[in-house]
Amino acid sequence: MRIAMIETSGARRRGALLLVAVIAAVLVAGNIAAWQAPVEPAGEPAVATDEAAPQPAVRAPANEPPLPLGPVPAAERPTPLEPIQAAPIQAAPIQAAPMPVPVPSDVPMPAADSGELRSIVRPAQPFDPTRANPTRANPTRANPTRADAPPEEPAIAPVPQAADEKHIELDPANFKGIQPGKSTLADLAKTWGAPIKGVTENGTTFNTYQFEPFKQVDVSLKGDTVVSIVVTLKKPTAAAVLAGQLNYDATGAALVTDDRGQPLGQAFPEHGVLFLFAPAGVEKHSVAQVIVETPTAVAFFTRARGRRSGQYSASLADLDFALRMDPRLASAHALRASVLLAIGRLDEARAAIDEALRITPDNFEYQLSRAKVMQEAGQFQQAGKAIESLLAVANFPAPLKAQALCRQGDLLARTPRGDFAAAIKNHLEAIKTAQPLAQSQQIKIRRIGKRVLVEAHLGVARDIAWGDWKEKQRVVPKWLNRASAYVENLIEKDQGDEQLRLAVMQTALSACVATKAQFDPSPWTGDALAVSRKMIADATDPLHRQRIQWLLANMLHEAVRIAHAQGKYDQALQLGSLAVEQFEKGTAGRKPTPQLLQAEGRLHYRIGLVYAVGRNDHAQAVKWYERAISLLEGQVPQSANVDAAARGEILVSVGVSYWKTGQQQKALRLTDQGRELMEIAVAAGLLERASLGIPYANLSFMHRGLGQKSPADNYLQLARQVKVTDAPKQR
Repeated sequence: MRIAMIETSGARRRGALLLVAVIAAVLVAGNIAAWQAPVEPAGEPAVATDEAAPQPAVRAPANEPPLPLGPVPAAERPTPLEPIQAAPIQAAPIQAAPMPVPVPSDVPMPAADSGELRSIVRPAQPFDPTRANPTRANPTRANPTRADAPPEEPAIAPVPQAADEKHIELDPANFKGIQPGKSTLADLAKTWGAPIKGVTENGTTFNTYQFEPFKQVDVSLKGDTVVSIVVTLKKPTAAAVLAGQLNYDATGAALVTDDRGQPLGQAFPEHGVLFLFAPAGVEKHSVAQVIVETPTAVAFFTRARGRRSGQYSASLADLDFALRMDPRLASAHALRASVLLAIGRLDEARAAIDEALRITPDNFEYQLSRAKVMQEAGQFQQAGKAIESLLAVANFPAPLKAQALCRQGDLLARTPRGDFAAAIKNHLEAIKTAQPLAQSQQIKIRRIGKRVLVEAHLGVARDIAWGDWKEKQRVVPKWLNRASAYVENLIEKDQGDEQLRLAVMQTALSACVATKAQFDPSPWTGDALAVSRKMIADATDPLHRQRIQWLLANMLHEAVRIAHAQGKYDQALQLGSLAVEQFEKGTAGRKPTPQLLQAEGRLHYRIGLVYAVGRNDHAQAVKWYERAISLLEGQVPQSANVDAAARGEILVSVGVSYWKTGQQQKALRLTDQGRELMEIAVAAGLLERASLGIPYANLSFMHRGLGQKSPADNYLQLARQVKVTDAPKQR
């Protein structure tokens, strides 16, 4: 006996229609943007490498949040906002205090000296344990039952998870020799005989039959063809027991829920079967009716949507199969874009969301998803304009508004000049908008609200860490701890993405870099390694495993920067080796997008920098720089102008080591390429003119060393024209 999905007469028909409507709902998926912190000062291997005589401070790479360029008197620095002390999840809106504007600081830049080579980065500063915050709040171990934690809420029924599925075959069900979509009225008459009653409404015929041991069997026909069968059981039967009797794999079922997350039934898409659960009050997941119809694209989409995060291979298999059945199922294209974005396949994600919008061009949810794809691809300006347009829409839905405000805050923090005051305002407004959503009875809206609260709190933590605020070491951990409380609540109560724990750790390590390790980063590094390794070991989906390895590589990259800044060079190299290993595993088989090439290039550059500055081993540094340069000189993101300053400063810095190892011509070429990129950034307003002093002075030094007096004099003159009054300012 086989069984699947139908519309039936009377109350059952209305119930089936409700199920179809529930199944057709669209999934909203979220993601935390990966944050790359800037190249921290590391010093250079010539005269200016002496840490007693530090290099002039220069602007941080333009596409990343800045490091402070100099101290700002505490009296002049505004105190950042602290997390709201009320319970994190409340319906009442947050009354945020006005955000003061950060006070910039002037950092004089000494006149260029043609007698030395300068690295574009500054010397590493040893870690001062007396400045560390000994009371780091550990978000990964936040106790969600404490007074300021989100309140307890009823847990929803778990979503059955399938094993890693890559191949799907249809096996349409039949019941007592009758198969929906294939059997006819004549087949019914021949096989089952005459019905006990029948009625025709609007071209659809509903016949009722009676067979032991069932209470009732209803069949609907369109014209002459059977379209669905509903089998009503005499007594509710446990879903697991019934699935076993039918030889169905229960792990491959899709849980169908209402808008409050309450389970309505369990679908088996390959067979076209739906178990309809008995009403509340009966034993959980007891089946009252079995509905059979022809397998549909919507059923496969429903299963993909119901999978837990990390089941990427199985989700893509479901969605690809659904789209083969119905290429115009826009919700499947949109969900596919979300999955592809999560695993770093940006080009495919863009094509998928574009197709969803081609089918339904006025869908605000899909438009916001497309802005996210643009943001991840480095198209910050285009993404910002798209989000501004959406926020200007009258009566823009609150769940989408909360997400849009949070992403707009992320973009403001990622602008070349890092407008962290404006970013905080957006993140706080996102929190205010998301608070009531997190209390919604509708599970989809509640999940959106809680996820925005996580992302916005992490956004505020980043804004404070990278902006010019006092008491960072006291305030930033509070925002991180609050974000972690939301993460644990979302995971425990609403089946949230466990990868959000890693997002908290990533932000914490980035904050350690930004604050020059004013609070101890070592526990964060240990947590990142422990949690990530467990997730990698537990992952059954290869794409999920790769994503965790990629996230771990990024966190280790931040840890390398911290160890370097603390002068812990051996530790930095150990962490760097782990980061490279995880990066290679996390990107294996992926298309080498410009973003991947740049990320890998900067990791290799940073390891080389540790050898150059920490070990004064320029020969070893050059080995790492070779790989870094081949990547950094390759494809560049579409945000090339924004990235020009960072790439230019890197090339100027590595030129020093090539010169030190006797590769003068390559050193000259790389330094000149770096100078050109930095000039582009200056012309675009992305970098202060004073930053050109180092490449000009280095080029003068190199040309003079090669006996080329005329260009040496020209660059020396250019270096001298960069006046002290042009020195970069704290942003």
